[in-house]
Amino acid sequence: MKHFILINFITILFSTGCLSAQEKQKDTLYFDYSENYIVIYDVTPKKIYILDSSDDGTFFFEKIDIQINNDPKEILCLEEYVRSSKYYDIHKKVKLNDYRLAEHLDKYTIYLVKKTDNKVKYIRVQPNFEIE
Repeated sequence: MKHFILINFITILFSTGCLSAQEKQKDTLYFDYSENYIVIYDVTPKKIYILDSSDDGTFFFEKIDIQINNDPKEILCLEEYVRSSKYYDIHKKVKLNDYRLAEHLDKYTIYLVKKTDNKVKYIRVQPNFEIE
């Protein structure tokens, strides 16, 4: 009888998902959409590049969706964030380690905040890396 109760209890736990792994919610970063630092090419409109990307491999953000109503506590400067990170070294020929930056930012939910004509758009993006 004890085995029957134990088996039923375990079955109920598995069926309700109590023992399944839960995905940890990511922290959110909001960056100002600076047209002086961001580059978008006509042939790849869903990819947002930054000026500090290197030629060996390229860091970029891929657009996921656009939201209108968000309430960020702080909007960071993307250029300052990248250049003050440990993945950027002004003294090296290839200043930015694009792959490591993409790996680091993948731990966060990221929005680019674009202000246009009294509207604020929150562009949700996913950091990526590609080898050319």
